[in-house]
Amino acid sequence: MGYSITIEGIPLLRFKLRSTQAAIRVNSRIAMEKSVHLVEAYAKAIESPHTKTGRLFSSIHPSVEGGFGLPLVGRVGTRVKYAPFLEFGTGLFGPLHKPILPLTHQFLKFTVPVAGVTRSGRKLAGLTIFTRSVQGQRADPFMSRALDAAEDQVYRYFREAVEEAIAVEFETF
Repeated sequence: MGYSITIEGIPLLRFKLRSTQAAIRVNSRIAMEKSVHLVEAYAKAIESPHTKTGRLFSSIHPSVEGGFGLPLVGRVGTRVKYAPFLEFGTGLFGPLHKPILPLTHQFLKFTVPVAGVTRSGRKLAGLTIFTRSVQGQRADPFMSRALDAAEDQVYRYFREAVEEAIAVEFETF
């Protein structure tokens, strides 16, 4: 005695799965766009003791690359050269955990601004410092804090992207 099983709807199921996959790609791209803009907003809103001119925070920009068959990559960053030093620290407080030493001379030389004016009314130029080493600067991980603050919402963006794609494609199945 033999049995015969017929499964109907396989072509439709395959079509729905392909459509769902395409919808997830589109929705994921949208979720990534929303995510990088959210992280950018958090990064620009973070109070930092290093904000003097606003140059760093105004230079923070998001970008999204790939998708549609290529790896989807979202970035939020800046091209300001001193940003990594603020984010990760320098010297003893940075990744190498070593004091900052002069490379080509016997001393490090830098000028510290001095507030005030001379008796004749001229602005003080600053105080020049010579030293054999400095400890460095503690990290101010403003970008990491922005990403941490946005993490839950970013997760929701992507979860909703997938859920919406599935719901739309399979609502009539």
